[in-house]
Amino acid sequence: MDKWMRKRRRAKLAKSFMPSLGKTNTEALRYIDSAISAAQKLGLKLIIPLTDNYHYYHGGKYDFTNWRGVPEAQFYYNPTVIADFKNYISLLLTHKNVYNGMVMVDDPTILAWETGNELQAPSNWTQQIADYIKTIDRNHLVIDGNYGINPTSLPLASVDIYSDHYYPMDVNKLKSDAQQVALVKKVFIAGEYGWASTQGSSLQSFVQAIESSTTNGDLFWSLFGHLDSYGFEQHDDGYTLHYPGDTVAMENSSQVNFSSVSSFFCSRISQRECNVGFDLISFFESIYPF
Repeated sequence: MDKWMRKRRRAKLAKSFMPSLGKTNTEALRYIDSAISAAQKLGLKLIIPLTDNYHYYHGGKYDFTNWRGVPEAQFYYNPTVIADFKNYISLLLTHKNVYNGMVMVDDPTILAWETGNELQAPSNWTQQIADYIKTIDRNHLVIDGNYGINPTSLPLASVDIYSDHYYPMDVNKLKSDAQQVALVKKVFIAGEYGWASTQGSSLQSFVQAIESSTTNGDLFWSLFGHLDSYGFEQHDDGYTLHYPGDTVAMENSSQVNFSSVSSFFCSRISQRECNVGFDLISFFESIYPF
């Protein structure tokens, strides 16, 4: 196990934008640049999370606290750690794409910066980070990366979009979340939902609730594309979806998942662009900048 973990750690460092405090990896940035450039050519818009809540091999908020030798809970409170995170954000947002020649803050392919994935941040941290992003980048939206709606964060002027993740799918919770955000006249999206859940609301009822509520968009978890060699990428978390489906059950569910997306997205472009676009979204999703 130790050998396996060391191998994963080396792989992470080779692909990490910031493998150690203050040090940037230009090779990793080229992969990010390539994904953004490809999305640009297809007319796609990207939501980019800035860090992760968990101890996954690709890194997360724990890296910033480990570098300073403080408990992980201090990510939201330690002034030095917060300054390190802001510096990381600045380095990323002011980076110039080697393929399209645009600085990140000027690239229209980027729709929004998400403060993180499934964070549990207090509102004062969210305000600090959102305000800081806006001082660097006035061209893009900011998403509150908290896991769920934090009512105390809803009035924040620098946050444009709020989201929640649904495991299992829950129609009542979705409607409640959407209503809370609508009251402050902000945008709400269902950032993830476990389409294969056997508990909670059905997939059909959940998608219908998305379409009939004040929810402004949805992203199911999780579409994966082809491997470079052969076959499909497997995420092994129970929610991997391959289009049009590996099994009859997956095929049936994929039609429901894509119905709400296709009515908004695929109807505006050719079928070929639609298929390529979904593959690209899945590809980019696997290349976090941290």
